[in-house]
Amino acid sequence: MRWWTDLVSLAPRNTPSFNPCSLWMMPSGRAYIPPEISIGYAFSKDQTYLDAAISSGLDIDEFAPRISFIVSSSVDFFESIAKIRARRRLWARILRVRYGANNPNSWRFRVYYPGSADRLGAIEPLNSIIRAAFQMLASVLGERECH
Repeated sequence: MRWWTDLVSLAPRNTPSFNPCSLWMMPSGRAYIPPEISIGYAFSKDQTYLDAAISSGLDIDEFAPRISFIVSSSVDFFESIAKIRARRRLWARILRVRYGANNPNSWRFRVYYPGSADRLGAIEPLNSIIRAAFQMLASVLGERECH
């Protein structure tokens, strides 16, 4: 945990345009767990990182705007949209209420959204193209803030 807090504390001062970390959120489809449990697990893990940084003396508004997330999707179209929106709202609420973040940039849920190749196969390439297009459409309709 120390290496993470050192990286997060040095990045805003020395490399202002650098994102020091991307937190990976477990895709519920691959792990065979319900999406609400995977979201809860991911945010509890992320709060452990935030708590470590704050306990080392960092201000939440100093490093939170540079945190980004890697969120994978599934082929469940409406579920993917709902998960992105729920994650975005929960992240903003956690930072405002629990951590007292005042900077609106700290509340942003910045996402790299790679999609999911679980059900994309070489046997049906045209179907895979359509599935991938629907995954990206779900990310757009989920109002993600992509970096």
